[in-house]
Amino acid sequence: MTVLDSNLGLPLHQQVRAILLSQIANGELRVGDQLPTEAVLCRHFGVSRVTVRLALKELSDEGLLDRSPGRGTYLRAMPDMSRVDFKRDLVDVRDLVTGWMCGSGEVLRHAWARPPLVATEEMGLQPDEEAPYFIKVLDRAKRDWRVAVKRFYLPDFDDLVDARVREERNFDAALGQRLGKTVTPAFGWAESILAEPHMIITLRVPLGTPLLSVWAVSRAEGRTVSIAQLLAPGVSVRAGFDL
Repeated sequence: MTVLDSNLGLPLHQQVRAILLSQIANGELRVGDQLPTEAVLCRHFGVSRVTVRLALKELSDEGLLDRSPGRGTYLRAMPDMSRVDFKRDLVDVRDLVTGWMCGSGEVLRHAWARPPLVATEEMGLQPDEEAPYFIKVLDRAKRDWRVAVKRFYLPDFDDLVDARVREERNFDAALGQRLGKTVTPAFGWAESILAEPHMIITLRVPLGTPLLSVWAVSRAEGRTVSIAQLLAPGVSVRAGFDL
């Protein structure tokens, strides 16, 4: 079963749509293939038939599916992955790290998971070790898209990082107060990626939307204590890191 997240502020049928759309784009379904029945999809996503039907209707309205009563639902066409209709705002990457990542916003999720390899290595974790993280959608919305930060931090600090710390505008400063140490950004990098399922659900952008992914590593007394990834559509970088 795929567990949907009711805390995302995105209707469940749109989350189902996003996941199905990703499966189509990833080649799990080919044009002409039959989709699972509504009953199977309901069990898989743990949602009602109304929710599944709304998701399939949206995909059908977009011209991707053919639906025939008594015959089933078939993939008619592949999604358009060429959408680049987001205005590219020019920003200084230092502003992204020191400004945007230190912004207020809504914490959508706090859980444990295996970090990306780069975060696992930087924080000195074992390959299969999980770490706590949270996702915050920042108060920098532009009409139809959002900016979010996903931050992993050391497992030893989970008791220190409560809801109040996660909600603080400046996570580094709040964590530093709990540790009794100075926590500051040490270095980072930027890369361009395309929106994947969890990103399009959180950021509310089309699949394949170009995103700027900015990573920032924070340290205390030379030790990496957290690593954060900022995701923003419609952004171009003006300068390299010089923190």
